[in-house]
Amino acid sequence: MDEANVKTVYYWLHDFYSVCTQFTLLRNDLVYCNAPGPDSNACMVCCYGAERAKRLEQFSAILKHPKTRLISPSQIAYDIHKRVFDLDDRKCVVHPHVLLEDAEQADLEHDRHNYKTDRFREEPVKIAFVGTPASHKGFEVFLKLVKKLEGENVEFYTYGKSKPQGLPAAVKHQLVTNTTLNETAVRDNLYYDNIDVVFSFAIWPETFSLTTVEAISAGCLVITSKDAGNVLSLVEQYDAGYVLEEEDLLPFIRFDVAEILRKRTKKIYRMRFSNMTLDIAEEMVQEPSGNE
Repeated sequence: MDEANVKTVYYWLHDFYSVCTQFTLLRNDLVYCNAPGPDSNACMVCCYGAERAKRLEQFSAILKHPKTRLISPSQIAYDIHKRVFDLDDRKCVVHPHVLLEDAEQADLEHDRHNYKTDRFREEPVKIAFVGTPASHKGFEVFLKLVKKLEGENVEFYTYGKSKPQGLPAAVKHQLVTNTTLNETAVRDNLYYDNIDVVFSFAIWPETFSLTTVEAISAGCLVITSKDAGNVLSLVEQYDAGYVLEEEDLLPFIRFDVAEILRKRTKKIYRMRFSNMTLDIAEEMVQEPSGNE
């Protein structure tokens, strides 16, 4: 980096790869570890612990280099890196991938008028899991709920570009993905399908979570966990859901959520996408186009 003829190197804190090879910080791929010191007992009992000291030394040199400027999609992602590497706040800018702006219902409705403005107790509660069906995203917990609530007044959905393998018959899959031509395809479908609740129960500190932004933008209630990182921050910022322990999920859905939805005023937002690094780059280095 010292020999490179560049003024600034931008480094996105997309996940925690710089902190540990287990980029979601799950001890033995199971439980959030809170990034302890590499000499701690917590690190020693983890299958990823042995190489952490060397990794931290290597990435510390990169992240603290004078030419490096850090970009974080959320405050919590930066806070964890700051604690681990003792970073200078002046080296980092928090720059969310998407911002939410107040919107009118008409912004989403267009010529579609199937949104239910009134909720009645007898209507099934629609709960969706959106995005990658991975255990660290809370998908296994979602499947447990599907099994325990079978036959009750709840409908379950998944949204994504492909149907999860072995998905129970009780879960309806909606094939949808965002594209450059339609960046809000997932959010629009959540709205038009009248999804009530999006289950975003990550067991690691998400550094951003586009699916949570999409859910809040569509007016959905979000259920999340205390370890879900920026999911938790978004839910608190927009007063858009509930933070629960896993053991409290079943009684909450059985006895509380329908009444909460009936009384709740659904608020929607417009999604404004950032231009990522281009928004904050101090200068652009362009290669010569060459002759055709």
